[in-house]
Amino acid sequence: MPDNTSLNAIVSLSQEDITKDECENMVTHCSRGVKQKLQHQQKQKQLQQQKQQQQNRQQQQKQLQQQHEKQKQKHLQQQQKPLKQQQQQPGAVKHKRGMGLASQVSFITEGLYLCGARAVRQARLRELGVTCVVNATVELPTLPLDGVEVVPVRVSDAQDSDLAVHLDTISDKIEELRRRGGCVMVHCVAGVSRSPALVLAYLVKYEDMSLRQAFLHVRSSRPNIRPNAGFFSQLIDFEQRVRGSTSVAMVKDAALGLSIPDVCEDELKVLRNTRWARMIYERRNFERLYA
Repeated sequence: MPDNTSLNAIVSLSQEDITKDECENMVTHCSRGVKQKLQHQQKQKQLQQQKQQQQNRQQQQKQLQQQHEKQKQKHLQQQQKPLKQQQQQPGAVKHKRGMGLASQVSFITEGLYLCGARAVRQARLRELGVTCVVNATVELPTLPLDGVEVVPVRVSDAQDSDLAVHLDTISDKIEELRRRGGCVMVHCVAGVSRSPALVLAYLVKYEDMSLRQAFLHVRSSRPNIRPNAGFFSQLIDFEQRVRGSTSVAMVKDAALGLSIPDVCEDELKVLRNTRWARMIYERRNFERLYA
C-alpha cells in the first residue's frame, strides 16, 4: 500500500483535475515501489539469518573440536599418569619390551577406544564410561562384564580369515551406540591387526575418511597398528563399496616377495635402515609384521 505522503500527493493532484487513469497509474506506481522495498528488506533479513546460522554452525564445530582436543589431552594424561607413578616407585617392574601398547587404551574419537585384551579391566571401563566391548578374538572367551554389553567377533588373525562379513555389522553397531551417547571399546589380543581393522572400517563408513586417512589417524593414536595383508585387501574392497574409490593399494615388495599396503612402504624403508631391522631382516620376521 502507498504511504500517506504519496496519497496526499495524489489527492493534491486530483484537485487539479487529473484524469482517473492518471490517478490509478500513480497509485499503482507507488504500490509497486513500496512492494519492492518490502521485498528488498525481507531478502536482506533472510541473508542476515543465513549468515547468522552459518556463524552458529562454525561456532558449534569449533566448540566440538575444542571438546575433542580436551578429551584427547585428558586421555593422554590418564595414560601417562600410571607410568609416572610407576617410575617414582622404587623397585617397580618395567614393561616387557613390545608389551607397552598392548596394555594401553588408545583414544580414536569421541566414544570410541581401541586396545589389546590386557587393557580390558572393569575399573578402566568404568573410568572411561564404556558401555560396549567388541571382542575380536578366537583365543579368548567372551566373559560377561558388569553393566557392559559384549559383542563377540570370532575371527583369527590370518590372511585368509573373512573379516569382511563383520565390517558393516560392527560399524553400524558402533554408530548406533555413539548416537545414543554410548561408548565403545574394540579389542583383539594385542590391538594390532583385527581390532584396528574394525575401527578403520567404521571411520571409513561413518567419519567420512578415506582408508588412508583413517589409517594415519589411528596410527597417530596407536603407532603399532598393522592389519595383516588379507585384512587390508578386504578393507580396500570395503572402501571401494562404501566410497566408490580406493586410497590404498597392495604392492609387491621385490626384495621380500610379499604384498604390503602402500601406506606402509615408508615404514618398511625405515625399518631396513635401522639396527633393529638388521636383527629381524629374515623373511619370516617380516612376514610376521606385514603378512
